[in-house]
Amino acid sequence: MTVRELTDHLRREVTLYKELNEALRAETRNLMERDYKGLFDTVSRKESVLLRLSEAASARGRLLAAVARSLGLEGDGVKLSDVIGRLDGAERTELEGLQSSLLALTAGAAEINEVNKLTVKGCLENVNKTLQLLGGLAGPGTYGRTGAVGEIAVKGTRLSEGA
Repeated sequence: MTVRELTDHLRREVTLYKELNEALRAETRNLMERDYKGLFDTVSRKESVLLRLSEAASARGRLLAAVARSLGLEGDGVKLSDVIGRLDGAERTELEGLQSSLLALTAGAAEINEVNKLTVKGCLENVNKTLQLLGGLAGPGTYGRTGAVGEIAVKGTRLSEGA
């Protein structure tokens, strides 16, 4: 494996992370606009990108290990930074740029995902408050939580035993 193959692969990963960030931004728009059909489509698109990213990460690991071996680096925990440290010139500059792009894109994805998480959490809190309000309007039930019959307040006259 060559450094060029690794570089080309990392470029494809950058493209995938850009797609992921766009899907996450679309998800934010769908949540804010309460466009649930759009949200369903966006989540499907996001899952597809995440699957391709997972496959790309596996392929990157294999490429990285092969390039590391060709550079005399041994061991299981070889990182892109280790490979970059062994290179010089245009290859080093190009890989540093791709590494920087990947770091920025993954940080951006994490930030957008956090916004989406907080948005969904706020929506769920509103749903729970509404359910509590509606539950309070119904009044106490005949049966308690354990299934026991609750106290029934009888108003008016009592019936005589003989009636």
